[in-house]
Amino acid sequence: MTRPLAPALRLLAASTALALIAACSPAAETPAGQHGDHGAAGHGAAADTGASQAPAVVPGGSAQLGTLAITAARIRPPPGGRDVTAGYLTLTNTGTGPDRLVSATSAAAASIELHAHIHEGGMMKMEQVPAIDVPAGGTVALEPGGLHLMLFGVKPDVLAAGPVPVTLTFEQGGPVEVAFSVIEP
Repeated sequence: MTRPLAPALRLLAASTALALIAACSPAAETPAGQHGDHGAAGHGAAADTGASQAPAVVPGGSAQLGTLAITAARIRPPPGGRDVTAGYLTLTNTGTGPDRLVSATSAAAASIELHAHIHEGGMMKMEQVPAIDVPAGGTVALEPGGLHLMLFGVKPDVLAAGPVPVTLTFEQGGPVEVAFSVIEP
């Protein structure tokens, strides 16, 4: 027989779920005066590199790993004193072969997972994914409402100290350390 959760546990579970959703909400990341349009590629999809519209400048750290450019790497401070937040970046592959982001680690968090928002049964939900494909000659944006990094067990003192070193590991390219900027939404 299953026992129902006590009201306090239900409240805790609900507030944790809301914090996770808020951590990667597209509305929280859209700059004032913009409407959150992420172009024809949509949230977290491979973008057409021949687009005629110039992309918005997004602050954040950057790094280069062979033919992979990592730009606009940023982490939002966890909402409401929580220890869970999201990280975003843009991956551009100028090479002739595809690659895949397979993991991320940082001393600033107990663990980091690769996540995607998916539409299922009329609802949006967040789901862990095993890897993020970066096609040859393509760009993939990890952004609110789409693909993103979820950081668990975030250490607030490390975030407060400034850029956060995160090691991204790619299937073909291997590991690269990127300084993620800590940016208030």
